Amino acid sequence: MNRTARTRALTTCCLLASCYTAFSFRLVQLQVTQHDEYAARAAETHVNRQTIYARRGVIQDVHGEPLAQNEPVRTVIADGTLIKDREALADVLAPALGLERSLVLEKVSREVYSKTHKKNVPVPYIVLKKDVAESVVSGIQEQLAERKMRGVFFEQETTRVYPNGHMLCHVLGYVNGENVGVDGVEKTMEQFLRGHDGFRYTERDRTGKEIVPYRGQEKEARNGCNLRLTIDMGLQNIVEQELDAAIKQFRPKSATVILMNPKTGGSLRWPTARISISTCRTKSRSTIAATARSPTWSSLVRRSRS
Repeated sequence: MNRTARTRALTTCCLLASCYTAFSFRLVQLQVTQHDEYAARAAETHVNRQTIYARRGVIQDVHGEPLAQNEPVRTVIADGTLIKDREALADVLAPALGLERSLVLEKVSREVYSKTHKKNVPVPYIVLKKDVAESVVSGIQEQLAERKMRGVFFEQETTRVYPNGHMLCHVLGYVNGENVGVDGVEKTMEQFLRGHDGFRYTERDRTGKEIVPYRGQEKEARNGCNLRLTIDMGLQNIVEQELDAAIKQFRPKSATVILMNPKTGGSLRWPTARISISTCRTKSRSTIAATARSPTWSSLVRRSRS
């Protein structure tokens, strides 16, 4: 009887030791051998690097009237890992964004191969549409809240607008899709107008909401500098009206206006560059252009630094 009890006790101890050995082996495998793999999975699922976009500088006339400014818009982003009913989500987003339902459904259904999971997984970052007005975003948020849908986010961005339309367009220039100046003052003063984006590392819970206390490294964005020109929009309007009236009455081949300072008798200047505002008509179309006669913008910037 005692011998049988000792045998059972020994067998039980061996089984327990084997179990603990197996658990210990698995623990070492998870914490040491496969640590990098599972850490990457956790970071991919919960940690996100959020870009903090810098504001581009405003271009103003001599009185502070904006000639080029930024208008707040949103970019609509979808997270495929949080979307449950893609068909219903497409029904909500397609009419609000002005997109085809099939296109929205195709975007939210995209998959990509994940090396960590070793299989195709839903894409966690899908750009549905850029430059969406705040009013449209508010309507989408209300519909999503009513239907308790998750997986759609809205990133804050800005778009460049010119309140005066075509007026001074050749002087101001314009920016491309990346908000980089490619012509006129927007290009020559790019290094001052553009800002420097920041970033923030955030963690999300299983519903996709940010866990604010667990924010990681953060770098604030540095906005661009505002630029004030010596151009007077009041005088600019007068010049254009008088030129239009003169061309309509006398029909000249071209017309040039030079603005003079009544106090000093000097010509109106753009820092130290002489400006002439000319109107040229071609096939009943008029174009207002301002040309800087030596020195150029680049030389003016170098001179101001010295």
